[in-house]
Formats: sequence, C-alpha cells, structure tokens
Amino acid sequence: MKPRITEYSSEEEVNRLAESGDPIALEIQALAMELGFKKVSSPNNHIKLAAELWKKASDLGSAKASFHLAHLLNSGAAGMVDKKLTAALFKKAEKGGFLTDREAWLRIDANRKSSAKLGRNHVLLIDSHEQDIERLGSLLKAHGCYLSHVKNGSAGLEFLAKNADVKLIFTELNQQLMGGIEFLKRMRSSDYKNLPVVVYSSDVSKEHIVEAKKLKIMGWLIKPVSKEKLNEIMKVVSKSQNLAS
Repeated sequence: MKPRITEYSSEEEVNRLAESGDPIALEIQALAMELGFKKVSSPNNHIKLAAELWKKASDLGSAKASFHLAHLLNSGAAGMVDKKLTAALFKKAEKGGFLTDREAWLRIDANRKSSAKLGRNHVLLIDSHEQDIERLGSLLKAHGCYLSHVKNGSAGLEFLAKNADVKLIFTELNQQLMGGIEFLKRMRSSDYKNLPVVVYSSDVSKEHIVEAKKLKIMGWLIKPVSKEKLNEIMKVVSKSQNLAS
C-alpha cells in the first residue's frame, strides 16, 4: 500500500490540518497571516497572530517556524523584543538546518543598515543567476541603490514582509517554487501592492509580457541588460517614485 500523501491544496484542508496540529499547515497559515493574505478584524494584529501561529509550529518541532518567530521577536514587529528567546529560537532553527538562511539574513541586515547611513535606495532582485545579479547590482550603484537578492518569488514575499524599506523590485520570470508572474499576482494583492516592479528576464514571451503589463510593471529589461537600457528604466521609476539620489 502506498503511503498517504498529505495535500495542502485548499484553504479548508489547511485549516483542518492546522487544527489537528499539523506543523506544515500551521506554517502556511502563519506565512499567509504575516504577509497580509488573511483578512483580520484589526490589520495591526496580523503580525501578532502570525507570531502565535509560528510559535505553535515551532513548539511542534518546525525549524522553519522557529526561524520566522526569531526574526519577528528580534525586530519587535510582534509587539515585543526578547533577545534571550530570539537566540534560543535561532539555535533551534540552526539545528533543524536553517544556519545558511540565518547567515544570509544577517548579511542582508548588515548591508541594509550600512547602506541606509548613505541615504541609498534599497532594491530587491528576485533571481538565481549569479552573473545577472552581479551585473545589475554593479549598474544600480550609479543610481544611488544597493541590492538585496533572493532566489524565487516565495522568498521575495517573505523578504518584503521583513524589509519595509524596499523601494523597487526587479524580478526574473523563470524561477522554481514561485515564478515572476505568480509573485506579481500575490504581491499586487498584498500590503506591498504599490511597490514598483521591473521585469529583468531573458523571457520574451508575448503572453508573459501582456500578463506582466496587466500587473502594472514599470518596465521590461531583457538580459543581458545594458547600462543605457537600465538608465532609461530608472528615469521612469525615479519620476514616479521619488527615489533618493
């Protein structure tokens, strides 16, 4: 007999599994709450409610939940700052395999804080191609921007939930877990719906171009991007977004 595969394809099933103590279902609920996808009576409470769900999943042994809860407590977004508990949760998450992710977040935090002192603009790139990341980061420096990057749309949504200072997003369309079009759809229905987005991709599908334009992108850069093309896009973005120079 084949083992039963747990499905998380519907909100009703996720809710049922969460009530039964399924940690993955609790993780899904917590992330949806944290990103603002679940409606609550008081919008200001969604982070606190997310923290409660992350805690339930963490208590059930979820390293991912421990990691997310630690970041909420460390930032004070959940209404409290508990350095001792944060350290314990990070340690618990590391034992569960989240060491690399934690180090990445610490580097991002350090980069953001040092760059903020220079009055620069925080730009998020969603891409997994190292050469393209380096190329865009180098070109953006001339526009008073510093770059953070994540590998897919799902990670992009999580990043936005923890980094309110992001001013502009560049996204590849072809990614694992969550591609650029799905990211755009979810972002446009979240608390970050008004952020400007530029597609930065080798994808020249007419279907994708039409779909992305419907989702209110600021422009489309085809890889490998030239300095001239980026300058044109940044002029458009700067006029509408009032980016610091």
